[in-house]
Amino acid sequence: MADTAQGSDVSSGARVGAAGPSVCFVSTSRACVQLLLRTHNTSIGGAEVQLTHLASLLARRGGNVSFVVADVHGVGEMTNSDGVRLIPCYSRDGRSGPLGWATDKWRKLWRAMRTANADVYVTRGMNWHTGAAALFARLHRRASVFWMAAEDDALVLARRGELQPHVRVCYRYGIQHCDAIVAQTERGRELMREVTGRDCPVIPNMWIAPDGEAGPAPAH
Repeated sequence: MADTAQGSDVSSGARVGAAGPSVCFVSTSRACVQLLLRTHNTSIGGAEVQLTHLASLLARRGGNVSFVVADVHGVGEMTNSDGVRLIPCYSRDGRSGPLGWATDKWRKLWRAMRTANADVYVTRGMNWHTGAAALFARLHRRASVFWMAAEDDALVLARRGELQPHVRVCYRYGIQHCDAIVAQTERGRELMREVTGRDCPVIPNMWIAPDGEAGPAPAH
């Protein structure tokens, strides 16, 4: 189903340089590709906006930042205008369901993560990537961070039938074994602690000021 640490081209141990640890964000939402390449022309969800804004901000400040994205129209690896390295993995139009996931998507996701060769891998939202990233990080002695996108990211673990079985298993594994969880609200932190027993820091969502720099999102 997935590659193992043996025979991997990922160098072992952390590689913290002058700019700090290298970071790889992982999301196969098409919206992330559109935001990173500035080709979006429709309304896009907040999770994708937050991920791409943070990636671009870190890259503009000299960070070593990569982003594992969906393979859109066979476009290969590239670097955007902010310096974020885009690494395609699998096509969202490919095989779906447990069989396609096990034989194709997982393998290609890990291949892209190996290419990124980052110190820290960041995922957001309730999906199987959270578990895949956590396992990859543990096998390769790296770190993984799960960034909550909504309060349901905790509540879904206490409910049945909302996720496909294979997605639920991977997601639960990721929540249990990632190195850190970040909540965006105090309520999210409370729910995560109640459901999983894990505490997490609260880092509110950001917004982009006219000068291109990020700040805390305004209160509503």
